[in-house]
Order: sequence, then structure tokens, then C-alpha cells
Amino acid sequence: MSALHKVAVGLLLVTGLLHVYPIATSAATQITVAMFVFGIMYLATGMRVALGSRAALHMGRILPIVGLALAAPGVLRGTMPIDALSAVLFGIDVALIAVCSWLLSRRDLSA
Repeated sequence: MSALHKVAVGLLLVTGLLHVYPIATSAATQITVAMFVFGIMYLATGMRVALGSRAALHMGRILPIVGLALAAPGVLRGTMPIDALSAVLFGIDVALIAVCSWLLSRRDLSA
């Protein structure tokens, strides 16, 4: 596994844990439940990328795009506050899109 694959796996697992964290520390709301579901998907995707799945790299690109698209309206309307966790998650999402896209653009996935 290349260093960039390890970065993708690490980012997927970290963002998965960060998405699961809010439901463990606060009341279950529509937002925390949605984040929990995304967290589980991120964790599963990270494990599949670690096993070398090309399809998981596609998911590693799609999940952050969907998450950003779902969060954007709430942020723009002011109904979803931007706190430190949200800022970190947004940054990781952008990085995941870039890293997974780069890995998918390579013919030899070991590079």
C-alpha cells in the first residue's frame, strides 16, 4: 500500500470516528443521527480501502461530496453552526476528495 493510500485510509477512519463522536456526547437529533450513519459508512469505506478496493476509493470520493452537499444548505441558512468539529470535517472532506481522485486517476494503484 502506498503512502497516499495510507493517508486515504487514515482520513477515512478519522472522519468516521469524528462523525460518530457527536451522538456519543449529546442527545440524538436528526443531525447527530445522520452524522452517525455517515460515520459508519466512512469507517467501512476506510477498511475497504485498506484492503485495496478500487470501488471503496470511489466511495471515498462520493461520501464527502454528498456530506458537503447535505451540510451546505444548513450552513448557508445558519441552521447548522460552524464549530471546530465542522471545520475539521469540511477540511477532511476536501482532502479526501482530492486524495481519492488522485489515486483513482493512477492506472497502477500501488503508486
